[in-house]
Amino acid sequence: MPLAKSVFLFPIILSSILMVFLIALSWIQRVERLAQALIWVAMSMLVCSTAYTLEILSSTLDQKILWENIRITGSFSISYFWLVFVCVYTGREGLLKRYQKIFIAITVLFIIGMWTDQIHHLFRSQWAIERPAYGFPILNISYTSLFYSLFSPYTTLIFLSCLGLLLDVFRKAQGRYRIQAALILASMLPPSVAELLVVLGKTPLSSLSFTPHAFLLTGILIGWAVFKFDLYRSVLLARDVVVDTLQEGVIVVDRHGQIIDLNESARMMLGISAENVIGMPVVQVLSITGVDAEVFLAKEKQCVEINLGQLYLEMNIVPVIDNAKLLSARIITMYDVTERVLLMEQLRHLAQYDTLTGVMNRSALFEKAQTVVNQSRFNSGCFSLIMLDIDHFKRINDQYGHQTGDRA
Repeated sequence: MPLAKSVFLFPIILSSILMVFLIALSWIQRVERLAQALIWVAMSMLVCSTAYTLEILSSTLDQKILWENIRITGSFSISYFWLVFVCVYTGREGLLKRYQKIFIAITVLFIIGMWTDQIHHLFRSQWAIERPAYGFPILNISYTSLFYSLFSPYTTLIFLSCLGLLLDVFRKAQGRYRIQAALILASMLPPSVAELLVVLGKTPLSSLSFTPHAFLLTGILIGWAVFKFDLYRSVLLARDVVVDTLQEGVIVVDRHGQIIDLNESARMMLGISAENVIGMPVVQVLSITGVDAEVFLAKEKQCVEINLGQLYLEMNIVPVIDNAKLLSARIITMYDVTERVLLMEQLRHLAQYDTLTGVMNRSALFEKAQTVVNQSRFNSGCFSLIMLDIDHFKRINDQYGHQTGDRA
């Protein structure tokens, strides 16, 4: 094998070996969701690196085209599986599920299009074997403008999505989680930069891709995160994992009093849907509670109890103040206190009424009498008091027992 070819392939072979190691390590920890996602990322990189190695080693045009198609398959898959990995790490799997079918469909269509390109020639206009100055034959392909207009926006969208999610985690995280986010973010950059150079035609050696070489740096950075910072066990809990699993209802209101988010429990309690209330004034949406509108827009913490038919809710409105001491939002939390309210009503009834006869007891009588007396004094009126008693009732209890007396 020529020295130039050996030098070029050596980092790619190292990258493939490292990917095999990451796959094996992730397989051992496959009970962890993040390890499962990393397996697919590493497998896609392994396919891409191995296929490119075999493409360089191949001598005929048909062989090189075959391995190039396999390499492209791995390259397309990397983008999608990398997005899955980042969404799992940041706890945004709910966000991924919304658009998962679209991403899968686009990836599959790209792969099918590349494998059938010799029929329709939509992605590649020509291909040939050439032997450049560095001494070994390579496949020279001219991609069409359609390929770049479809592939580049797709990969750019995924890259920016991953970048945004990781930057958000990096900004909020502390300690080892921040270092983890930085390592994952850094591991994305080498392949992305290498692929950009290929698209722009600015690679160090003409017609050669250095993306498989960049996978070596990616693998080292991810391996560092795995061994040094226990990456597999570090799936973060995002809003859609935490808030939507709370039994308490949560409504987020912006500084202008408009609802910007609410969880599943809040929707169930109030009988509303997120699609219908997002962006609406909270006063309008919560008018069904009968609470004064000023309570929802107050700048101090408020706590009210409301009754929605058979449901009793305790509602806490807490203002969120930013670093500039300005109101930035309000968080409304709702607790189902129906059981507590019904229990208190039952205790109140037991405290005021006799369990045998169902009439008011002594304490309730005096409380009611005091109200009547006060009303009479205020209205300068009068009232009547009737007292009834059964003579010699004690004899029934003494002679026949208290059960008979209760029946009497």
